[in-house]
Amino acid sequence: MKAMLGKQTKRDVKDLKAVYTKAAAFQKNGMLAEAARSYRFFLSKWPDPTAYYNYGVVLKAMKLFDEAILNYQNAIALKPNYAEAFVNIGSIHIERGDYERALEQYDQAVRHNPMLAEAYYNRGVVLQELRRHDEALADYDRTLGLKPNYYLAFLNKSVILYELKRKAEAAGNYQQLLRVNPEHIDSLWNLGILKLSEGDFAAGWKLSESRLKLHADHFDARFQRPCWHGQQDIEGKTIFIRWEQGFGDTIQFCRYAKLVKEAGANVILSVQDPLRRLVTSLDDSIPVIGEDEIPENFDYYCFLMSLPSIFATAVETIPSPTKYLGIAPAQIASWQARMGDASGVKIGLVWAGSSRPDITCARRNDANRSITLEQYRPLLEIGGARFFSLQKGPAAAQVAAAGHAIHDWTDDLTDFADTGALIETLDLVITVDTAVAHLAAALGKPVWILVPWVSCWRWLEGRTDSPWYSSVKLFRQSERNNWNSVIAAVKRELHTLVVESQRESTIGPDC
Repeated sequence: MKAMLGKQTKRDVKDLKAVYTKAAAFQKNGMLAEAARSYRFFLSKWPDPTAYYNYGVVLKAMKLFDEAILNYQNAIALKPNYAEAFVNIGSIHIERGDYERALEQYDQAVRHNPMLAEAYYNRGVVLQELRRHDEALADYDRTLGLKPNYYLAFLNKSVILYELKRKAEAAGNYQQLLRVNPEHIDSLWNLGILKLSEGDFAAGWKLSESRLKLHADHFDARFQRPCWHGQQDIEGKTIFIRWEQGFGDTIQFCRYAKLVKEAGANVILSVQDPLRRLVTSLDDSIPVIGEDEIPENFDYYCFLMSLPSIFATAVETIPSPTKYLGIAPAQIASWQARMGDASGVKIGLVWAGSSRPDITCARRNDANRSITLEQYRPLLEIGGARFFSLQKGPAAAQVAAAGHAIHDWTDDLTDFADTGALIETLDLVITVDTAVAHLAAALGKPVWILVPWVSCWRWLEGRTDSPWYSSVKLFRQSERNNWNSVIAAVKRELHTLVVESQRESTIGPDC
């Protein structure tokens, strides 16, 4: 470092060290703008790799990614084996969703420092995003070899083991984490999901209640009422049931509000706004309010997804597996008039879910479950069927390029009640695992769901039916990422359905 000082005096060096100390203090206390100014001044006088690195950390925290990368690169120019700088450049590429470029940086990091656990961990994260599961698993193992207590590596390894259907190993890992920290919420939650997927509802519901610890204090303060966990007597009391998680979860579990009502309570149910019109059909005596509304008068609140635990639901005791939601006849009649009298089996299609790119688990799940409209092409070529898009969101644009006659009225679908009205005029819905699958099933409509190799817990393992919905048929991947066999199976079933429909229409009704 002395070689960099040039003709600077001892006083200059002392002053610069004071500037650096001040910059580090600002950074530690979260005063990012002040830290940036101090590092910038310091570096204008003394180009030091550690200062460039720390300045990059500050800039990254300020979301000034291009400037952060430039400073990390300056650090590397002065210190070519600066593995931590490569790691931080990689983390910026991850944040931007550029996983291939991130992988290049982590490869550099482990080449320069094979003992840096963080480099292997981050490379494992990228490989997991790229769905290169075996390689990711190897990197998490390398991480744990260097840092046996690296909790995130252990947790991510467990997630991958689950995704590889090595559930016994995944469960063992979660249990090992829980021996170290019995209150570890991620481990409790993930183990709960694993148990639910195996049909062990008794253990699964109990473990999944761990999620409440993340926001219990917030909602206790917001609602200023106690949370009902099933122990308190609710006869004559008013229970406010609040929605949580996704649209599909609300559709699937809103049926439980009726059980609370049957237990003697008055019930007020809140749901996400796009579901409100639909869910009002559940029970005339249960008022349904919007997602951000709080009733003026109630005795307890409860989260919707806690009700299966409270009612000790087992696979054999799932309530209301048949139709429990409905659509106003006038809405259905409007769509029937629009359909006209054209013949053919009427089929609704959904091929993609909501990616929610800002939520890691949701993004990965969507990559696992969604397909493209082009992958439905073998179905579209079946004669005697008419196809209707039920797809919303960015993937809806694929209809215009499909090259097939697909009726697309989705611009007129403003909420789930509108979508439900259109579904009521159809003969069948074919969909990937989305909220529309739950909507069609809750309406009692036949729905065929394309299920990935590692499916959502609610579809259990190895089944082609669902105890949650009597009108559901599941078409499962037999190997990871292979939708071709699934589409082929759906095509065979659909061809049979169309042929039988044509035969019935030719023969006519029995005399």
